[in-house]
Amino acid sequence: METNNRAYTSTAVEVYRRETQEVFGRFLSHQLSFPDCVVALHSALGRLLPTLEREQFDEVRFVMLANNDTVMDEMARRSAKQKASSERTL
Repeated sequence: METNNRAYTSTAVEVYRRETQEVFGRFLSHQLSFPDCVVALHSALGRLLPTLEREQFDEVRFVMLANNDTVMDEMARRSAKQKASSERTL
């Protein structure tokens, strides 16, 4: 009987997804600055790329686009918050 190894081991993309979620947790809780967040995301991607199989590229692209949306949404939120704060001090 053959076992399904996928049930017991994580794929490289799943590990990447978990890593980036950890980075976002730290970024959203203000433990990482924007530049440090970008560096951490690039590092995670750099570790992932050499391990990818051709059929995983679309999945990685999807995760990368979702990551970009998360970072941009948070930066927009922080910018609006900072702008509102500076307007109150005028």
